Amino acid sequence: MNVIENTSVLALAERLEVHVEGTERLAGLLRVVEALRRRGHVIVLKWDGERNSETGDNGSFTAIVSGGVLAGEFFRRDDETLEGALEHVLIGYAEWAKMA
Repeated sequence: MNVIENTSVLALAERLEVHVEGTERLAGLLRVVEALRRRGHVIVLKWDGERNSETGDNGSFTAIVSGGVLAGEFFRRDDETLEGALEHVLIGYAEWAKMA
């Protein structure tokens, strides 16, 4: 089964009291995103059919996390997969939260 393996994302899920073990990767990532939304964050997910790696873009999927305690900061990632974009912004947020 394709599950979340990144320790930063797993630690963030635990801090947010979100159960992700044993769930599919995308479902687990969306549970973490929902917990951030409930805490006042803005999450943007974008599917862009005009962009792809063949045209030199970073990928057709964009994920952004902003608002809440980020106070003007934000995390953004363009990727070839939705899971990749989401996981990278959550890793950035998790690392930021450790220092905040």
